[in-house]
Amino acid sequence: MQKVKTIDTGQLSQDMIYLEKETKTLFLLGEWQIVNADFLETTLGNLDLSSIKNVDASKITYLDTAGMIIARKFFDKLGKQKPDAENEAFKKLREFVSRFDTAVIPESAPAKKKSQTLFRSWVDGFVLFVSFFGETVLNIIRESFKPYLWRIKEIGKQVEQTGARALGIVGLSAFLVGLVIAYQVGVQIEKVGANIFIVDMISISSMRELVPLITAIIVAGRSGSSYTAQIGVMKITEELDAMRVLGFEPFRFIVLPRVLGLMFAMPLLVFFADMIAMAGGAFVANVQLSISYNAFIERFYEAFAMKHFYIGMVKAPFFALIIATIGCYRGFQVAGDSQSIGIFTTRSVVDSIFAVIFCDAIFSIILTRMDI
Repeated sequence: MQKVKTIDTGQLSQDMIYLEKETKTLFLLGEWQIVNADFLETTLGNLDLSSIKNVDASKITYLDTAGMIIARKFFDKLGKQKPDAENEAFKKLREFVSRFDTAVIPESAPAKKKSQTLFRSWVDGFVLFVSFFGETVLNIIRESFKPYLWRIKEIGKQVEQTGARALGIVGLSAFLVGLVIAYQVGVQIEKVGANIFIVDMISISSMRELVPLITAIIVAGRSGSSYTAQIGVMKITEELDAMRVLGFEPFRFIVLPRVLGLMFAMPLLVFFADMIAMAGGAFVANVQLSISYNAFIERFYEAFAMKHFYIGMVKAPFFALIIATIGCYRGFQVAGDSQSIGIFTTRSVVDSIFAVIFCDAIFSIILTRMDI
């Protein structure tokens, strides 16, 4: 096995790699071809890059594409685009290989290039989602003018699964939200003797902001993830391909029923959660602040403006559209194996929760600007 040697310039032989310490020049020699690939990669990988200042490739006698790729990867590690000296054959092949840089990926790519690649990947993914979201909205608008084409049975099934079967967990969460708000607010207002104002706090904060948001987060974790998993399994088992072969468009038969079903179910869930949250608040107000249920209801009618209830109800279908679209979009991204289902299901839940919070913030900013 040949080794790297340190010799004078005048002692060059037919070996392939020599390092001259005095000038810190690395000489590339002999035949750089695929049969020597393993030796070249191992030898270059063991070199101390700090001891190399110049690279002379002018004395290479034979060079193929494999040898050039190995040389290019080594130049990238050195931070060079080309050797300091080269012959005509080396130059021509180097220029030819440079046209296919996408096929030559350095093992130690610069951090800047990696960050650019990640950013580009994120941008491409965002553009694809926006395209999918736009297609979903356009199809919903188109279908709204043709209600006779709606798959009523499938939409009803989705309303049952995402709405009726979620009443338990949504109701429990809403009751706890109302209870916690009432308890925390009650401790403070009791100090100044303004006990009755707990009704204002609970009703406005719950119906306008907290209940729709908490309900959406629960639905994202429960229904959005199931959409991703269901579509992902259908993709892995090639059910989607079978549907296309039979002439059934997966978007119309899979995505739209889920989106429409959740958009119908979400306002009902929010309304139910509003009532339960108020019940939780009334319970704490009665136990902690000695406010009777009749007094609680009377104050509610006096102080509560219905616009807060309507704002919460208007948010519900928008949250549902976001959750269902992200869930279906991530499901279509599943590929390969069951591990992919887990990865994209997790992404679906995280993306949905972030998008819902972002959408709620936009609502808050717009409505505040409009003084609503």
